[in-house]
Amino acid sequence: MKGVQYTTVSYTAPAVNGGSAITSYTVTSSPGGISTTTTSTTGAIVTGLTNGTAYTFTVTATNAIGTSAASSASNSVTPAVVSTLGTGLVSHFTMNDSAASTVVVDSKGGYNGASARNTSLMSTSGVVGNALSFNGSSDYINLGNGSNVNFAVGSGSWSYSVWTKQLVSTPATVFTKGCSATGSASPWAFIFDENGAGTNLADMLISFGGTPWNRALLIPRPALGTWAHWSFVKNGDNMRIYKNGVYLVSPTNFTHAYLGPNYYTLTGMNSMSWNSPCNAYMGESGDYNATWLNGVLDDVRIYNRAITADEAVQLYNGGAGTEAE
Repeated sequence: MKGVQYTTVSYTAPAVNGGSAITSYTVTSSPGGISTTTTSTTGAIVTGLTNGTAYTFTVTATNAIGTSAASSASNSVTPAVVSTLGTGLVSHFTMNDSAASTVVVDSKGGYNGASARNTSLMSTSGVVGNALSFNGSSDYINLGNGSNVNFAVGSGSWSYSVWTKQLVSTPATVFTKGCSATGSASPWAFIFDENGAGTNLADMLISFGGTPWNRALLIPRPALGTWAHWSFVKNGDNMRIYKNGVYLVSPTNFTHAYLGPNYYTLTGMNSMSWNSPCNAYMGESGDYNATWLNGVLDDVRIYNRAITADEAVQLYNGGAGTEAE
């Protein structure tokens, strides 16, 4: 799979170092001369390889005296990735749909969405192939209320991933599942927010819960006009969030006028009510209120399991994305 080609090369530190401690090791491939330098005394991961190509590797050691001669070549290895990205994938919206059609195809589960638009230009170029753009006032996709968008409750796990490109700095909904008819906000929503106080801080508000914004996380919004990949992973009682394949350990956190005291909590997920009787939407807030996205979405996925950190990296694929299942 493009962007995740790698192999692990193991070696043993030399018994003789000339009286000077070894400070680094460099592993180099043949063919290609792809190299990785590390301080590990046991091995290194070499990335950027081509699947299906046979490689051998040599190792050099460096200390204050200099760099050693290369070791003998390793045994041959041919990297190949067996993709697990299709496992547990209940919906996959590649967003490659024709601008002339209002059907947004779910290539995996058949839960097709219905788009509404006032322009024929909703189809545009994406990270992989095409994407669907939203005009910030009337374009949206209605995903209905099927089992694919009624996320697991209790100890269940699920994942949602998407490429986003926001074009205008206004509050905007990427995805939501909820409605005002229940007397509460969305069970969860992914929203580009402006901090709700007119300060135009242009940060990310992610909300979870039956009471408006009772569990939320504020993350610096990507620069306007730039693509970013997001993976939200509920694994039992916890939520993990990845941006561009990187786990967000310490997102920016500051006071928000309408957030409750638990707004930085990403545990206690099993107590949340993730379902609602209302439809799910992309591009606007659906039945809850109208917060329209002026931007572009690509490669939207819903899983009935928690994807792994490595799979989040594979979906990001070094910024090139992948529509592999």
